[in-house]
Amino acid sequence: MDVKERVCPLPSLFFPFFSFPLLLLIGLLLLVCGLSDCNPKPVIFNFGDSNSDTGTYFIMHGRISQISQTLAQSLSIQTQGRMSDGQLVLDFFCESLNAHYLSPFLESIDANFTNGVNFAMSGSSIAPTSVFFSLQNQVAHFSRFKRRSLDFVSKGDKDLLGNEDFENAIYVIDIGQNDIDAAFSSQSYVVAVQRIPFFISEIENAMWVLYQQGARKFWVHNTGPLGCLPKTLTSSNFPANDLDQHGCVTSFNSGAQLFNEGLRRLRDKLAHEMKDAIIVF
Repeated sequence: MDVKERVCPLPSLFFPFFSFPLLLLIGLLLLVCGLSDCNPKPVIFNFGDSNSDTGTYFIMHGRISQISQTLAQSLSIQTQGRMSDGQLVLDFFCESLNAHYLSPFLESIDANFTNGVNFAMSGSSIAPTSVFFSLQNQVAHFSRFKRRSLDFVSKGDKDLLGNEDFENAIYVIDIGQNDIDAAFSSQSYVVAVQRIPFFISEIENAMWVLYQQGARKFWVHNTGPLGCLPKTLTSSNFPANDLDQHGCVTSFNSGAQLFNEGLRRLRDKLAHEMKDAIIVF
């Protein structure tokens, strides 16, 4: 079979903003599609915190959000559990692939799991906690969802995901901000920095669990300048020597940079160990 015969029809892509990692990821995925059998239905599994929570937090606490109805009126998005009336990066990603917006995995009414699941929950962290769903918890919920989905498909259910869907899916991990914030808010800089390798190792463990269950396409988000967030700047009085020329907290931004450097090293490591995987950070 020549190259032309291996190229499959592609959905029209729309990018509402420029994101090099997003462009790179989709470019790599399209390349893989061109060199192998194509799965026409994009499937996405998302793990994360408030940056990509589409309702899990409010569902978990038995509440309905009253601040996101504007989004529901302007777009066909189920927003009863959203934190705001703005779209998330995850929403734009789904739009770019002509896929449905992801339903939170706890949603029991009007959920749509035909093209993936969102396991993210606001307040979640990489490190295990007793309050919110950690990354480890979210991956465990994915494992259960996969077992149940395959069981129903084997019995003839055509509305859930089969093994091919899981193997061709995109696995998005967007978590870590709460861990960095908690570490640098409650501990000295020296102690907080020592926590970062643990955070990276937990992400690696999660990726291996997913990989062993067939995941081959990963998009792992880094974190931004946490020392410039209004939440950080208003939560405490920082000494003048911990503020940069822009008024941002130097120690928090340094922690974020170290975390991102750890992710880059992890990417290089897994690129050699997960031979048949695509990993974008």
